[in-house]
Amino acid sequence: TIPDKIIHSGDPNTAIRFPGNDEFSVECNGGESLRISSSDFIVSKDATIQGVTFGRGNSDVISNTASGRVALFSNTSGTQNTATGNAALYYNEGASKNSAFGYQALYKNETGSSNIAFGSSALNDNTTGAQNIAIGVLAQGENTSGSNNVTIGFQAGYLGTTGNNYTAVGYQAARSNTANNTVALGYQALFANTNGVANTATGMQSLYSNVSGDFNVAIGSLACSVSTATSNCTAVGYSAAKKNTASGTTAIGYQA
Repeated sequence: TIPDKIIHSGDPNTAIRFPGNDEFSVECNGGESLRISSSDFIVSKDATIQGVTFGRGNSDVISNTASGRVALFSNTSGTQNTATGNAALYYNEGASKNSAFGYQALYKNETGSSNIAFGSSALNDNTTGAQNIAIGVLAQGENTSGSNNVTIGFQAGYLGTTGNNYTAVGYQAARSNTANNTVALGYQALFANTNGVANTATGMQSLYSNVSGDFNVAIGSLACSVSTATSNCTAVGYSAAKKNTASGTTAIGYQA
């Protein structure tokens, strides 16, 4: 028979207790850290298993969930965040309502809120951008301050740092985009675009080479795929206006 509480000699804040029948607890620094009973296994602090953290992350904010090595490592006041993966949301301090799933997803985020990153290094460099959705390895990987973007696919929107209000769906769609209000749907659609605003590209490599042309609409594989700077063009059909270099062109039909 032993007493209800066993106190470490010279350290009264550390103890093993038997608070009730069929249960015991461990206290550290004056508070309960672990309780095991016939029906429960309760850990009151973040738990580390083989270097992987499970709990709430730094600052022990009750509405946060951290699962992964150094996930939510720097958090101070951010709430309602979910970080799953090695170093997910690592630098996040006060931003809230972010969800990061994958190795270094939203890694550098500091103040950007309401982002969703799913995939290894998705939104990796984001610091202040908000309301972004990035799904895929390196999707919006180098975005820093762009907001209200949706990117789905491997390296979709990868190199863009500041673009806002754009949508890119497909392998490397809008890979270099920093422009606003663009839509890229398809394999490498709007692949090279950096400054061209309000472009719509639907189809494999449509508007592929466009860098700075504005207000173009290309629907169909390889439509308007060669020009780098033409604006106000409409091309509908496979390879429509493929080699066109004049602005204001309209081409409709197969290889028109």
